[in-house]
Amino acid sequence: MAKIFRIAPSTLSDTHARPLARDRWFGSYQPLLLQMLATPYGRDLLCVDQSLPPINQISHRHVRCIIDERPGRIRSWIPAMQGWGSVPGIDRTYRSEFHIGEKFANVIRYRWKAYLAYAAHLEAQQYDYHRARAAALGVRAIAGGTVTTFYPDPNPESATVDGYVLHQPGSGLTWSTMVGGAGSAAGDTGTGGTALEFQSTGVSNRWDFNIRGIFLFNTAGISDTDNITAATLALMGESKNDPTSNTPDAQIYASNPASNTALVGGDYDSIGTTAFASAIGYSAWNTSADNTFSLVAAGISAIDKAGITKMGSREAKYDAADSSPTWGSAAATRLVHKFADVTGTASDPTLTVTHAAPTFVGRMMVF
Repeated sequence: MAKIFRIAPSTLSDTHARPLARDRWFGSYQPLLLQMLATPYGRDLLCVDQSLPPINQISHRHVRCIIDERPGRIRSWIPAMQGWGSVPGIDRTYRSEFHIGEKFANVIRYRWKAYLAYAAHLEAQQYDYHRARAAALGVRAIAGGTVTTFYPDPNPESATVDGYVLHQPGSGLTWSTMVGGAGSAAGDTGTGGTALEFQSTGVSNRWDFNIRGIFLFNTAGISDTDNITAATLALMGESKNDPTSNTPDAQIYASNPASNTALVGGDYDSIGTTAFASAIGYSAWNTSADNTFSLVAAGISAIDKAGITKMGSREAKYDAADSSPTWGSAAATRLVHKFADVTGTASDPTLTVTHAAPTFVGRMMVF
């Protein structure tokens, strides 16, 4: 048991250990403690009544709640007058709850490990928030961390699946009807590559089918407290074709198939439209090596540290945007890549994740 506020006399005489000053400790960690007390679990951990109003102060033996808050007049120093006066502000009424026996200091002392675990969780949430803000502002992230690689399961699948889904109802459709369809077929076995393909019929501006890809990865091995700083998704190219000069773009999106281990036609409409990376254009599509998508914040946030990460591919300029491409009679436009059923993992869809335990800067947990 951690002796952070009281240390036995024998320990004091035998070591250089010294107890922490309670008031100073509670003052230093006031923001973190108030963050805890804003959650039901935090109140339970610190033995604070769940029914109390919002808490704005905690010491080693009391909490203070805001029981009323309204516009009013408050006493404030007025520089122009070089004196105190009444100015408009927020008039608050407080209520304090006191406990004898250093109540909250003792709770933290006896639940030190649980307190540290929840403190680390809250700090990690703040780290994730600031990392996302840094990414939004274009600030370069600090490099480093563990790099872990994930692949979908080949057939027979045990935890994850990959493959293609398509909509081909058997008659020529308008472009919007085809891309907005519910799906009619799927394939999750076999070594032949496909995906990101659309084909027209022989009737002007009518379309035969559209194909998308789905890839699932078991990412539960990433520690729940780790921060993900970077990720890529690589697809091994196999071929490409653009007979009507539409120059299609490949892009990665979220997917949500009905099963983690098998695909059905109905999974066709589970693929989203929020881009997870910068698109790879037709001219840049490599037909004999990996086509690597560097995931942006939306893609990184879709990585599930507790379970299965679900992603998919679709053509960006026409399919995801629902914008009809140039029509040509019975023309097939495609960007083909391989799936996990090819022997080995060298040509599998590959999710590579860089992650590391959170680093706390500017504050130190004192044991």
